[in-house]
Amino acid sequence: MLWKPTDTIWTNNGNIGFIWSDVIDVSEITNYNIQIDDDSLFGSLLVDQIETDTNHAGVLGEGDWYWRVRAKDAAGNNGEWSTTNLIRIDTSTPTISGMMPPHNDIPPQTNVNFNWTVADISGANDSGVFSNWLEIDTNGDLNADVVYGFAGAATGQIHTFSGDATNRWRIVVQDIAGNSTSSGWSNVVIVTSIPIATLYYPIGGNKTNSLRPPFFWSRTASGDTNRIQISSSSSNFGTVDVDTNVLGSVTNIIPLKDLTEGTNWWRVITHRIGTSTWYTSTVAMFVIDTTGPPAVTALSPSTNWQTNSNIEFIWNSVSDVSGISNYLVQIDDDPDFSSPVTSILLGGTITNTNISVGDGKWFWRVIASDKLGNPGMTNSVTNKLYVDAAPPAVNLNTLTTIYSPDNITFAWDASDPGVGMTNCVLVISNKRTGSVIRKTNVVGTNINNYHGSFTTNLTYDNYQWSVTVFDKQFNRVTKVINDFVIRQYDVQLSDIKATDSIREITINNTAVKEKLAYNAGKITLNFEMSGKDVNTGSVVYLVYAFDREPTSADQKLKAIWINGTTLEVEIPSAVLEGNNGKVLYFKVEVDNHLIDNPQGDNNSWGFSLGEIKEQDECVTILNNVPSKTGDDRILIVYCVEATVHVNVSVYTINGELVRTIVDDVHEPDIYTKEWDVKNINGSPIGKGLYFMIVKRGDGQPIIRKILIIK
Repeated sequence: MLWKPTDTIWTNNGNIGFIWSDVIDVSEITNYNIQIDDDSLFGSLLVDQIETDTNHAGVLGEGDWYWRVRAKDAAGNNGEWSTTNLIRIDTSTPTISGMMPPHNDIPPQTNVNFNWTVADISGANDSGVFSNWLEIDTNGDLNADVVYGFAGAATGQIHTFSGDATNRWRIVVQDIAGNSTSSGWSNVVIVTSIPIATLYYPIGGNKTNSLRPPFFWSRTASGDTNRIQISSSSSNFGTVDVDTNVLGSVTNIIPLKDLTEGTNWWRVITHRIGTSTWYTSTVAMFVIDTTGPPAVTALSPSTNWQTNSNIEFIWNSVSDVSGISNYLVQIDDDPDFSSPVTSILLGGTITNTNISVGDGKWFWRVIASDKLGNPGMTNSVTNKLYVDAAPPAVNLNTLTTIYSPDNITFAWDASDPGVGMTNCVLVISNKRTGSVIRKTNVVGTNINNYHGSFTTNLTYDNYQWSVTVFDKQFNRVTKVINDFVIRQYDVQLSDIKATDSIREITINNTAVKEKLAYNAGKITLNFEMSGKDVNTGSVVYLVYAFDREPTSADQKLKAIWINGTTLEVEIPSAVLEGNNGKVLYFKVEVDNHLIDNPQGDNNSWGFSLGEIKEQDECVTILNNVPSKTGDDRILIVYCVEATVHVNVSVYTINGELVRTIVDDVHEPDIYTKEWDVKNINGSPIGKGLYFMIVKRGDGQPIIRKILIIK
């Protein structure tokens, strides 16, 4: 006998426990065969299981299932099949729909008719609705205070509420198989007081730039009729522009036609169902403003020139019924302002701002916008602005050294992209005396670009020339200066050799004053001469003086031509004796004309004189206190008595190598070497104390101190 589940039972649980009774047989029962199928004829078995006990556990899906059992004895004989039982499985929940009244509804009376629909049609094997019930919560704790029950799919109930309150209700439904569901809580608002709508927007003088603004008010009972009235004439609605009826459940409208610009009034009149009375809300005023502010008057700058690119723009303030929100300042090179170069938005209380503007011709305007976003009018008069902040520019055709004083051309290019130039003034002056040789106003027209040129004759001397440019509007000046020299000859001092009884010291390429020591010997100078009329037939002298600039009346030594460009002058010891500590200044005189050295002291060449004092161990350093930034050099004189390797190096006080000056094998002789006071990388060394060490073979190193000063 099949015990469980019984025949034709509904369940919502697919985990089934099958139980049947035991049977007795003479040969003893060994097992049971259970079969389960969705076909009562068991044509395609879902389960065909052998069990040794009288139960079986299985999992079935939604649908109708049939099952049966038979026993088998120890002799192998199968018994008869049991009766067939039907199991009906439904796991789908029923549905709820069509709940009325809707959420947050305000019925026109306290007797509320609740309606809804329930069904069990969502699954593959629906058992049908068993029951449903209406739950009502009247105190807000979401627990049912009132319950109405209904058998099967029956629905609908009228409930009478007492007093104004927000109540909640929901529906719960269960099918025959035991599946249940509930709706969410829905509000029903009971209002028994007078149905007067509360106006939300627009109210209190609200402003809008829409001719069809939205209107919002509070909801009344769903059965009420609300009458929306809008008037532009007066608050007593003598003339009504809009008069529209809507249901009580409607809480907003947008007019179907444009309203009137300016001040308007509106109200809501409510009619409650079952009565003959109309209830009027308060009256609200609002303003429609679609017109922008008036044109702004630009005060400064007016149509004139400006020299400062950071310009202050000033305009007058304007007023508007909706208030001024902002001012838009625009600058463009096009009076149509099709694509403004600058657009700056400023607050409605600001009437000036500083803006950087480049050189050129500009147009500017200011547009006000009100607080509703309505743009204002633009001024019919275009404000012009001319900016010329950059001074004129001048480029000179640079002159350096000229070998003829005739037909000298001064050329330059001047430009002023702003207002243009009024004139360019050329000034030529003698650099030595400061006297003005010529001052010429070259051009006097109002132009933006000018190529100037002026040709004149001068004499041999040092000169300076400049071009000063004045622009058109503000007489602003740009001045550019160029120095040049007119020479018949150009002389460069190439070598100085000081010779005494034991050594010869050479300083190469000397162009400025140098310190030179000697020992009762002679000094030989070499010059390189160039120029328009250089030739070996020219008579050349060295004109010299001590501690002052020489003149043509001073002592002279004749120079000897070595080749077509090189001359040599020997200064005998008789000239030098007795002048230790003095500076010998000299110039070169060619064909009775003195040649200056523009880089030297007093426009001369020169060197100071001093006596070489030999130091111990046959190692002598000349000028051991040089400047680290000047052109001074250090000379070292040392003697070698036998063929030997010689190393001369400079070290810091910490023993770090600065520079190796000599590192070679020497034959017996007296040697002179020069150090340019730079390190191994060719950079000037810092000020401080250094040591120069001379090593000759295996002999004792000789150390000399060197002090580098600022």
